[in-house]
Formats: sequence, structure tokens, C-alpha cells
Amino acid sequence: MPTTLLTAITAVRERLNETLPGFWTDTELTRWINEGVREVCRRTECLRSQETISAVAGQATYALPADAIRVHRVEYTQTGAITRYPLDPVEVNAVDALGWSNTQTRGIPQLFVTWGYPGAADLNVFPKPATGGSFLVWYYRLPAEVASDSDELDMPEGWQDLVYDYCEYMARMKDKDSQWQLAKQQFDDKLADFFALTRDMHDGPSRVAPYGQGNLWWQVLGTGPGGWW
Repeated sequence: MPTTLLTAITAVRERLNETLPGFWTDTELTRWINEGVREVCRRTECLRSQETISAVAGQATYALPADAIRVHRVEYTQTGAITRYPLDPVEVNAVDALGWSNTQTRGIPQLFVTWGYPGAADLNVFPKPATGGSFLVWYYRLPAEVASDSDELDMPEGWQDLVYDYCEYMARMKDKDSQWQLAKQQFDDKLADFFALTRDMHDGPSRVAPYGQGNLWWQVLGTGPGGWW
């Protein structure tokens, strides 16, 4: 069940043995809770999202979502078509060798470069789209902040205690309590486990079929009639 800000504050106060606001205010705890959620999501890139950006004929630069940390994949689809064309990422310093400087080139976008920082980053494509369409951007995002008691922590289920550890660590630091080191160590250890267990939402081996041959995947794998099924 999603964890609300009120639930998180209550849990942290139980750890600090301060049921009602005293040395630590709810405002402080709320700030540390938001910091903890950001720290977890930023370092592990656990929040994955997609955004559709309208492609304009002749336009090379597009604003990325404001909550984007890093782009994972970009696909282009022409208006009225169903085929998705994946774009290859390119380093900024390599674009000149690829003809990027020819600003008149138009066609199906094949390459992309990102530039900027979270909240103000751009997606640059080459060549420019010859026709309208859309870009499907797969990206890692920042979490939304919580402010009201009923707001839910924007992070994966089952790992909210990571945020409690972070908040306890910060609270005990303020109190100059040496137990902050234990809370910090718990946070770091759990964060490492979280990162290792959430890179993929499955634990099976990867299987790949060549593009356009999805119905022949058993030939690629060397299995089929008389095989394992």
C-alpha cells in the first residue's frame, strides 16, 4: 500500500522517540523525507517513465520533460505510420564527424544528443524530421515532492524504510547524536541492495529476435518443435 507523508512522519518520529513535534519539527521531517526520496531515486534511477513529444518537420531541437534525469531510449514514428525507428545516442563531441553540421539534411531521424541539465535539457536529433510525427522518449525521472499529509511518497513500494533511515540519519546529525552513523550505514547498505534488485523487474534470461522476424524467434534460439515446449 502506498505510503503517505503522514505515515512517513509518524514512522520517523517513532524511531526518534518523539511522538509530537519538539526538537524536530514536521517541516524539517518533511524536507528530509523529500530529500531522502530524491536521493534514492536519483542514485538508483528507479523511476522509469515515457513521454511522447510531437515531432515537427524541419525541427531538430525539442525540450525534454522537466523531471528527466537521463534519457534511456528515443523512438521516432511518422504521422499516420506504425513503425517505430529507434535513434542511436551520440556524444556531443562526435556529432561533427557524422555530418551534423549539414543543417539542411532531412529524413527519418537516426541519431540524438542530449544537452542541458534536469529541468532544462534538450533533445537534439539528426537528421531533422522530413515530416511530422512523434518521439517516444524513455527516461529516468525525478520523484514528485510531497507536501500534504495525504500525499504519497513517489518511489517503489516496499522500500520506504530507506527514506526513514535517511531521515533518522539527518535528524540525529542535527541532535549531534553519534547514532547517526548507524542510521547512515543502514541507509547505504539498503540502498546498495535496492540498486541491485531493481535494475530489472525480472530475473529471467534475455531473448532476442531479429527485427521483423518475431515469428521465427525459435530458429534464432535453436529451439522449436521437439524442443523445450
